[in-house]
Amino acid sequence: MGPSPNLAPAPVRIPYLDGLRGVAVLMVVADHFLQNLFYPAAHPGSWYIPFHHLLDLGWIGVDLFFVLSGYLLGGILLDHRCAPNLFPIFYLRRAARILPVYFVLLLPLLLVPLTGLGRQIPALGKLVDTGAIPAWTYPLFLQNFAMAVQASWGEAWIAPTWSLAVEEQFYLLLPLLVRFVPVARLPGVLLALIAAAPLVRVACLGFENATREEISAYALLPARWDSLFLGALAAWALRDRFWRDWLAQRPGVLRTVLGTTFAITAGFAVFAPSLHDRFTHTVGFSVFGVLFAAAILCGHFGILPGARWFEGTVLRFFGRISYALYLCHIPVSGVVFYAVAGRARSLNNATDLALIALSFVASVAVAAVSWRWFERPILAWAQRWRYQAAS
Repeated sequence: MGPSPNLAPAPVRIPYLDGLRGVAVLMVVADHFLQNLFYPAAHPGSWYIPFHHLLDLGWIGVDLFFVLSGYLLGGILLDHRCAPNLFPIFYLRRAARILPVYFVLLLPLLLVPLTGLGRQIPALGKLVDTGAIPAWTYPLFLQNFAMAVQASWGEAWIAPTWSLAVEEQFYLLLPLLVRFVPVARLPGVLLALIAAAPLVRVACLGFENATREEISAYALLPARWDSLFLGALAAWALRDRFWRDWLAQRPGVLRTVLGTTFAITAGFAVFAPSLHDRFTHTVGFSVFGVLFAAAILCGHFGILPGARWFEGTVLRFFGRISYALYLCHIPVSGVVFYAVAGRARSLNNATDLALIALSFVASVAVAAVSWRWFERPILAWAQRWRYQAAS
Protein backbone atom coordinates (compact mmCIF):
# COMPACT_ATOMS: atom_id res chain seq x y z
CA MET A 1 0.00 0.00 0.00
CA GLY A 2 2.95 2.35 -0.45
CA PRO A 3 6.42 2.62 0.97
CA SER A 4 5.62 4.57 4.11
CA PRO A 5 3.65 3.06 6.99
CA ASN A 6 4.31 6.18 9.07
CA LEU A 7 1.37 8.38 9.88
CA ALA A 8 1.54 12.17 10.00
CA PRO A 9 -0.33 14.36 12.50
CA ALA A 10 -4.06 14.73 11.97
CA PRO A 11 -5.23 17.19 9.30
CA VAL A 12 -6.98 20.30 10.53
CA ARG A 13 -10.76 19.90 10.93
CA ILE A 14 -12.47 21.52 7.97
CA PRO A 15 -15.84 23.31 8.38
CA TYR A 16 -17.38 21.70 5.27
CA LEU A 17 -17.66 18.40 7.16
CA ASP A 18 -20.40 19.92 9.34
CA GLY A 19 -22.09 21.07 6.14
CA LEU A 20 -21.96 17.55 4.72
CA ARG A 21 -23.56 16.27 7.90
CA GLY A 22 -26.25 18.89 7.50
CA VAL A 23 -26.91 17.70 3.96
CA ALA A 24 -27.16 14.12 5.22
CA VAL A 25 -29.79 14.87 7.87
CA LEU A 26 -31.83 17.06 5.51
CA MET A 27 -31.84 14.27 2.93
CA VAL A 28 -33.15 11.78 5.48
CA VAL A 29 -35.80 14.17 6.83
CA ALA A 30 -36.96 15.02 3.30
CA ASP A 31 -37.21 11.32 2.50
CA HIS A 32 -39.34 10.64 5.57
CA PHE A 33 -41.53 13.75 5.29
CA LEU A 34 -41.91 14.31 1.54
CA GLN A 35 -41.47 10.98 -0.21
CA ASN A 36 -45.19 10.88 -1.16
CA LEU A 37 -45.34 14.50 -2.31
CA PHE A 38 -45.59 13.61 -6.02
CA TYR A 39 -46.71 10.03 -5.57
CA PRO A 40 -50.52 10.14 -5.32
CA ALA A 41 -50.95 11.41 -8.90
CA ALA A 42 -47.89 9.65 -10.30
CA HIS A 43 -48.31 7.28 -13.22
CA PRO A 44 -45.90 5.81 -15.80
CA GLY A 45 -44.53 8.54 -18.00
CA SER A 46 -45.49 11.39 -15.71
CA TRP A 47 -43.19 14.41 -15.99
CA TYR A 48 -42.68 14.56 -12.21
CA ILE A 49 -41.61 10.93 -11.72
CA PRO A 50 -37.92 12.01 -11.54
CA PHE A 51 -38.82 14.50 -8.75
CA HIS A 52 -40.48 11.73 -6.78
CA HIS A 53 -37.40 9.58 -7.33
CA LEU A 54 -35.08 12.33 -6.11
CA LEU A 55 -37.10 12.74 -2.91
CA ASP A 56 -37.23 9.00 -2.47
CA LEU A 57 -33.42 8.83 -2.68
CA GLY A 58 -33.02 10.77 0.56
CA TRP A 59 -32.29 7.55 2.40
CA ILE A 60 -28.72 7.57 1.08
CA GLY A 61 -28.11 10.39 3.55
CA VAL A 62 -27.57 7.54 6.02
CA ASP A 63 -24.66 6.34 3.84
CA LEU A 64 -23.16 9.82 4.07
CA PHE A 65 -23.53 9.66 7.87
CA PHE A 66 -21.72 6.31 7.87
CA VAL A 67 -18.79 7.57 5.78
CA LEU A 68 -18.45 10.70 7.92
CA SER A 69 -18.55 8.60 11.08
CA GLY A 70 -15.88 6.23 9.79
CA TYR A 71 -13.72 9.16 8.73
CA LEU A 72 -13.98 11.19 11.93
CA LEU A 73 -13.76 8.31 14.39
CA GLY A 74 -11.15 6.49 12.35
CA GLY A 75 -9.06 9.66 12.42
CA ILE A 76 -9.42 10.03 16.19
CA LEU A 77 -8.38 6.43 16.75
CA LEU A 78 -5.43 6.69 14.37
CA ASP A 79 -4.21 9.85 16.09
CA HIS A 80 -4.31 8.19 19.51
CA ARG A 81 -3.82 4.52 18.62
CA CYS A 82 -0.88 4.16 21.02
CA ALA A 83 -2.49 5.99 23.95
CA PRO A 84 -2.53 3.79 27.09
CA ASN A 85 -6.10 4.89 27.81
CA LEU A 86 -7.36 4.67 24.21
CA PHE A 87 -10.34 2.43 24.92
CA PRO A 88 -11.78 4.06 28.08
CA ILE A 89 -11.50 7.61 26.69
CA PHE A 90 -12.88 6.63 23.28
CA TYR A 91 -15.89 4.89 24.77
CA LEU A 92 -16.47 7.58 27.38
CA ARG A 93 -16.65 10.23 24.69
CA ARG A 94 -18.83 8.07 22.43
CA ALA A 95 -21.19 7.37 25.31
CA ALA A 96 -21.40 11.09 26.08
CA ARG A 97 -22.26 11.80 22.45
CA ILE A 98 -24.73 9.00 21.79
CA LEU A 99 -26.44 7.83 24.96
CA PRO A 100 -28.04 10.92 26.57
CA VAL A 101 -30.22 11.94 23.62
CA TYR A 102 -30.90 8.33 22.70
CA PHE A 103 -32.14 7.38 26.15
CA VAL A 104 -34.30 10.50 26.30
CA LEU A 105 -35.92 9.14 23.11
CA LEU A 106 -36.34 5.74 24.75
CA LEU A 107 -37.73 7.15 28.00
CA PRO A 108 -41.39 7.09 26.86
CA LEU A 109 -40.83 3.51 25.72
CA LEU A 110 -40.15 2.60 29.36
CA LEU A 111 -42.48 4.98 31.18
CA VAL A 112 -45.70 4.69 29.17
CA PRO A 113 -46.15 0.92 29.70
CA LEU A 114 -45.20 1.21 33.39
CA THR A 115 -47.68 4.03 34.08
CA GLY A 116 -50.51 2.60 32.00
CA LEU A 117 -50.88 5.87 30.09
CA GLY A 118 -50.94 3.97 26.80
CA ARG A 119 -54.28 2.42 27.79
CA GLN A 120 -55.71 5.69 29.06
CA ILE A 121 -54.54 7.70 26.04
CA PRO A 122 -54.63 5.40 22.96
CA ALA A 123 -52.86 7.97 20.75
CA LEU A 124 -49.95 8.05 23.21
CA GLY A 125 -49.81 4.28 23.26
CA LYS A 126 -49.64 4.27 19.48
CA LEU A 127 -46.83 6.83 19.46
CA VAL A 128 -44.59 4.63 21.62
CA ASP A 129 -45.58 1.27 20.15
CA THR A 130 -42.55 -0.66 18.84
CA GLY A 131 -44.57 -3.10 16.78
CA ALA A 132 -42.98 -6.49 16.17
CA ILE A 133 -39.58 -5.47 17.58
CA PRO A 134 -39.01 -6.32 21.28
CA ALA A 135 -38.56 -3.15 23.32
CA TRP A 136 -35.55 -4.56 25.18
CA THR A 137 -33.47 -4.66 21.97
CA TYR A 138 -33.38 -0.86 21.69
CA PRO A 139 -31.35 -0.01 24.81
CA LEU A 140 -28.95 -2.85 23.89
CA PHE A 141 -28.55 -1.59 20.29
CA LEU A 142 -29.68 -4.94 18.91
CA GLN A 143 -32.79 -3.73 17.13
CA ASN A 144 -31.26 -4.15 13.67
CA PHE A 145 -30.85 -7.88 14.30
CA ALA A 146 -34.40 -8.10 15.65
CA MET A 147 -35.68 -6.28 12.57
CA ALA A 148 -33.98 -8.80 10.29
CA VAL A 149 -35.25 -11.78 12.29
CA GLN A 150 -38.81 -10.43 12.49
CA ALA A 151 -38.75 -9.20 8.87
CA SER A 152 -40.17 -5.91 10.12
CA TRP A 153 -38.92 -2.37 10.68
CA GLY A 154 -41.24 -2.02 13.66
CA GLU A 155 -42.98 1.28 14.25
CA ALA A 156 -41.87 4.27 12.20
CA TRP A 157 -41.15 6.57 15.17
CA ILE A 158 -38.20 4.49 16.33
CA ALA A 159 -37.26 2.60 13.15
CA PRO A 160 -34.39 4.99 12.18
CA THR A 161 -32.45 3.84 15.23
CA TRP A 162 -31.33 0.80 13.21
CA SER A 163 -28.48 2.97 11.90
CA LEU A 164 -27.50 3.87 15.45
CA ALA A 165 -27.26 0.16 16.25
CA VAL A 166 -24.99 -0.34 13.23
CA GLU A 167 -22.71 2.47 14.39
CA GLU A 168 -22.57 1.22 17.98
CA GLN A 169 -21.59 -2.23 16.77
CA PHE A 170 -18.98 -0.62 14.51
CA TYR A 171 -17.54 1.14 17.57
CA LEU A 172 -16.76 -2.26 19.07
CA LEU A 173 -14.78 -3.34 16.01
CA LEU A 174 -12.89 -0.30 14.70
CA PRO A 175 -10.84 0.47 17.87
CA LEU A 176 -9.61 -3.13 17.94
CA LEU A 177 -8.49 -2.95 14.32
CA VAL A 178 -6.70 0.38 14.74
CA ARG A 179 -5.00 -0.65 17.98
CA PHE A 180 -3.88 -4.18 17.13
CA VAL A 181 -3.45 -4.33 13.33
CA PRO A 182 -0.01 -3.02 12.29
CA VAL A 183 -0.28 0.36 10.61
CA ALA A 184 1.27 -0.94 7.37
CA ARG A 185 -1.34 -3.69 7.13
CA LEU A 186 -4.35 -1.69 8.22
CA PRO A 187 -5.39 -0.40 4.75
CA GLY A 188 -5.26 -3.93 3.37
CA VAL A 189 -7.52 -5.16 6.16
CA LEU A 190 -9.90 -2.26 5.61
CA LEU A 191 -10.04 -2.94 1.86
CA ALA A 192 -10.77 -6.61 2.49
CA LEU A 193 -13.65 -5.73 4.80
CA ILE A 194 -14.97 -3.17 2.31
CA ALA A 195 -14.91 -5.80 -0.46
CA ALA A 196 -16.68 -8.32 1.78
CA ALA A 197 -19.78 -6.15 2.33
CA PRO A 198 -21.25 -6.55 -1.19
CA LEU A 199 -20.75 -10.30 -0.87
CA VAL A 200 -22.70 -10.27 2.38
CA ARG A 201 -25.50 -8.38 0.68
CA VAL A 202 -25.54 -10.86 -2.19
CA ALA A 203 -25.82 -13.66 0.35
CA CYS A 204 -28.82 -11.87 1.87
CA LEU A 205 -30.60 -12.14 -1.48
CA GLY A 206 -31.10 -15.84 -0.76
CA PHE A 207 -33.73 -15.23 1.93
CA GLU A 208 -37.17 -16.42 0.89
CA ASN A 209 -38.87 -13.51 2.63
CA ALA A 210 -38.41 -10.35 0.54
CA THR A 211 -38.71 -8.04 3.55
CA ARG A 212 -36.12 -10.02 5.50
CA GLU A 213 -33.86 -9.87 2.43
CA GLU A 214 -34.21 -6.08 2.25
CA ILE A 215 -33.69 -5.46 5.96
CA SER A 216 -30.74 -7.84 6.27
CA ALA A 217 -28.94 -6.22 3.33
CA TYR A 218 -29.72 -2.73 4.60
CA ALA A 219 -29.51 -2.85 8.39
CA LEU A 220 -26.89 -5.43 9.46
CA LEU A 221 -23.36 -4.27 10.18
CA PRO A 222 -21.45 -6.67 7.89
CA ALA A 223 -23.69 -5.64 5.00
CA ARG A 224 -23.16 -1.92 5.61
CA TRP A 225 -19.65 -1.57 6.98
CA ASP A 226 -18.22 -0.78 3.53
CA SER A 227 -19.31 2.86 3.95
CA LEU A 228 -17.97 3.01 7.50
CA PHE A 229 -14.63 1.49 6.57
CA LEU A 230 -14.36 3.66 3.45
CA GLY A 231 -14.50 6.65 5.78
CA ALA A 232 -11.82 5.13 7.99
CA LEU A 233 -9.68 4.39 4.90
CA ALA A 234 -9.98 8.05 3.84
CA ALA A 235 -8.81 9.08 7.32
CA TRP A 236 -5.82 6.75 6.99
CA ALA A 237 -4.96 8.07 3.50
CA LEU A 238 -4.86 11.67 4.78
CA ARG A 239 -2.47 10.68 7.56
CA ASP A 240 -0.13 8.43 5.59
CA ARG A 241 2.59 10.67 4.18
CA PHE A 242 3.00 8.72 0.95
CA TRP A 243 -0.67 8.53 0.00
CA ARG A 244 -1.50 12.05 1.13
CA ASP A 245 1.25 13.44 -1.12
CA TRP A 246 0.25 11.06 -3.93
CA LEU A 247 -3.35 12.27 -3.86
CA ALA A 248 -2.32 15.92 -3.52
CA GLN A 249 -0.19 15.65 -6.67
CA ARG A 250 -2.95 13.92 -8.68
CA PRO A 251 -6.20 15.84 -8.14
CA GLY A 252 -7.53 14.43 -11.40
CA VAL A 253 -7.77 10.99 -9.82
CA LEU A 254 -10.08 12.20 -7.08
CA ARG A 255 -12.12 14.29 -9.54
CA THR A 256 -12.55 11.23 -11.78
CA VAL A 257 -13.68 9.02 -8.92
CA LEU A 258 -16.04 11.70 -7.64
CA GLY A 259 -17.49 12.40 -11.09
CA THR A 260 -17.92 8.75 -12.02
CA THR A 261 -19.64 7.72 -8.81
CA PHE A 262 -21.81 10.87 -8.90
CA ALA A 263 -22.91 10.01 -12.45
CA ILE A 264 -23.79 6.47 -11.40
CA THR A 265 -25.71 7.75 -8.39
CA ALA A 266 -27.55 10.35 -10.50
CA GLY A 267 -28.58 7.66 -12.98
CA PHE A 268 -29.77 5.49 -10.13
CA ALA A 269 -31.73 8.42 -8.69
CA VAL A 270 -33.69 8.88 -11.91
CA PHE A 271 -34.32 5.28 -12.86
CA ALA A 272 -34.43 3.06 -9.76
CA PRO A 273 -33.97 4.76 -6.37
CA SER A 274 -35.32 1.81 -4.40
CA LEU A 275 -34.09 -0.34 -1.56
CA HIS A 276 -35.63 -3.24 -3.46
CA ASP A 277 -33.42 -2.71 -6.50
CA ARG A 278 -30.75 -5.35 -7.13
CA PHE A 279 -28.17 -2.65 -7.84
CA THR A 280 -28.66 -1.33 -4.33
CA HIS A 281 -28.45 -4.73 -2.72
CA THR A 282 -25.20 -5.60 -4.47
CA VAL A 283 -22.81 -2.79 -5.36
CA GLY A 284 -25.03 0.26 -4.87
CA PHE A 285 -24.18 0.95 -1.25
CA SER A 286 -20.48 0.63 -2.05
CA VAL A 287 -20.77 3.11 -4.91
CA PHE A 288 -22.48 5.62 -2.61
CA GLY A 289 -19.76 5.08 -0.01
CA VAL A 290 -16.99 5.72 -2.55
CA LEU A 291 -18.81 8.87 -3.71
CA PHE A 292 -18.97 10.31 -0.20
CA ALA A 293 -15.42 9.26 0.71
CA ALA A 294 -14.18 10.93 -2.49
CA ALA A 295 -16.16 14.07 -1.56
CA ILE A 296 -14.42 14.20 1.82
CA LEU A 297 -10.99 13.82 0.22
CA CYS A 298 -11.78 16.39 -2.48
CA GLY A 299 -12.88 18.82 0.21
CA HIS A 300 -9.62 18.32 2.10
CA PHE A 301 -7.56 19.14 -1.00
CA GLY A 302 -9.76 22.10 -1.95
CA ILE A 303 -11.20 20.57 -5.13
CA LEU A 304 -14.75 19.76 -4.00
CA PRO A 305 -17.25 21.47 -6.33
CA GLY A 306 -19.50 23.83 -4.40
CA ALA A 307 -17.49 23.42 -1.20
CA ARG A 308 -18.34 26.97 -0.11
CA TRP A 309 -22.01 25.98 0.10
CA PHE A 310 -21.16 23.22 2.55
CA GLU A 311 -19.27 25.75 4.66
CA GLY A 312 -22.27 28.06 4.86
CA THR A 313 -23.97 28.94 8.13
CA VAL A 314 -27.24 27.15 7.40
CA LEU A 315 -25.84 23.73 6.50
CA ARG A 316 -23.34 23.86 9.34
CA PHE A 317 -26.19 24.67 11.74
CA PHE A 318 -28.06 21.59 10.57
CA GLY A 319 -24.85 19.61 10.87
CA ARG A 320 -24.52 20.58 14.52
CA ILE A 321 -28.09 19.60 15.39
CA SER A 322 -28.17 16.59 13.04
CA TYR A 323 -28.07 13.86 15.69
CA ALA A 324 -31.08 15.05 17.69
CA LEU A 325 -32.93 16.04 14.52
CA TYR A 326 -32.40 12.57 13.06
CA LEU A 327 -33.82 10.94 16.18
CA CYS A 328 -36.69 13.33 16.95
CA HIS A 329 -38.23 14.32 13.61
CA ILE A 330 -40.55 11.33 13.26
CA PRO A 331 -41.77 11.32 16.90
CA VAL A 332 -42.28 15.10 16.77
CA SER A 333 -44.27 14.82 13.55
CA GLY A 334 -46.41 12.14 15.19
CA VAL A 335 -47.16 14.44 18.11
CA VAL A 336 -47.98 17.34 15.76
CA PHE A 337 -50.37 15.29 13.63
CA TYR A 338 -52.15 13.72 16.60
CA ALA A 339 -52.38 17.07 18.40
CA VAL A 340 -53.71 19.02 15.41
CA ALA A 341 -55.48 16.44 13.24
CA GLY A 342 -56.03 13.52 15.64
CA ARG A 343 -54.39 11.00 13.31
CA ALA A 344 -51.10 9.61 12.11
CA ARG A 345 -48.82 11.50 9.74
CA SER A 346 -49.69 11.36 6.05
CA LEU A 347 -49.18 13.51 2.97
CA ASN A 348 -52.25 13.59 0.75
CA ASN A 349 -53.33 17.25 0.58
CA ALA A 350 -52.35 20.84 1.33
CA THR A 351 -53.34 20.54 4.99
CA ASP A 352 -51.00 17.60 5.42
CA LEU A 353 -48.21 19.55 3.73
CA ALA A 354 -48.75 22.43 6.18
CA LEU A 355 -48.59 20.02 9.10
CA ILE A 356 -45.38 18.53 7.64
CA ALA A 357 -43.90 22.04 7.52
CA LEU A 358 -44.96 22.62 11.13
CA SER A 359 -43.44 19.26 12.09
CA PHE A 360 -40.15 20.25 10.47
CA VAL A 361 -40.01 23.60 12.29
CA ALA A 362 -40.89 21.94 15.59
CA SER A 363 -38.27 19.22 15.06
CA VAL A 364 -35.56 21.77 14.30
CA ALA A 365 -36.53 23.73 17.41
CA VAL A 366 -36.36 20.62 19.60
CA ALA A 367 -33.00 19.62 18.11
CA ALA A 368 -31.56 23.13 18.51
CA VAL A 369 -32.61 23.28 22.16
CA SER A 370 -31.19 19.81 22.70
CA TRP A 371 -27.84 20.85 21.20
CA ARG A 372 -27.55 24.13 23.06
CA TRP A 373 -28.72 23.10 26.51
CA PHE A 374 -28.24 19.34 26.67
CA GLU A 375 -25.75 17.84 24.22
CA ARG A 376 -23.10 20.55 24.11
CA PRO A 377 -22.58 20.76 27.90
CA ILE A 378 -22.23 16.98 28.12
CA LEU A 379 -19.73 16.94 25.27
CA ALA A 380 -17.74 19.75 26.90
CA TRP A 381 -17.54 17.66 30.07
CA ALA A 382 -16.41 14.58 28.12
CA GLN A 383 -13.67 16.56 26.37
CA ARG A 384 -12.08 17.20 29.76
CA TRP A 385 -10.98 13.57 29.74
CA ARG A 386 -7.97 13.38 27.46
CA TYR A 387 -5.93 10.71 25.75
CA GLN A 388 -2.58 10.09 27.37
CA ALA A 389 0.62 10.37 25.36
CA ALA A 390 2.26 7.08 24.45
CA SER A 391 5.13 6.22 26.77
